[in-house]
Parts: sequence; structure tokens; C-alpha cells
Amino acid sequence: MSLVLIGLLACVAFYQSIVAKRLPIWGPILVVSAGAVVVHRRSSVPPADYSASNSLAEYYEKGAAPA
Repeated sequence: MSLVLIGLLACVAFYQSIVAKRLPIWGPILVVSAGAVVVHRRSSVPPADYSASNSLAEYYEKGAAPA
């Protein structure tokens, strides 16, 4: 959800900077760099419940399998 909001904010900032000439060009650059930080932090943190979700998927696959 935060990536969507950062993406929308980046689009608005680029529009305001390039088309409307209301923001300096470094404004959108700051928004994009904040998005890069969020993406990096999300990718570097492993999911805590990976094994639990994996076993839950196996449980449902076994339950959905024909007997």
C-alpha cells in the first residue's frame, strides 16, 4: 500500500515539476529515492511466517486433493 501511495505521489510531483513548473526538479527525485528505500527495506526483510504459510498451503493442497 505504501508503494502505491509513493508511486502516486511521484506521478503528481513529476507533473507539478515538469508540466506545471510549480516544483523544483529535486522534489520528484526525493520522492523516487524514498520509494527506492521502501523497496530495498521490503526486499531485505525475510517474511517471518514463511514456514507457517508454506505448511498452510500444503495443508490446503492435501485437503483439496482427491482421495
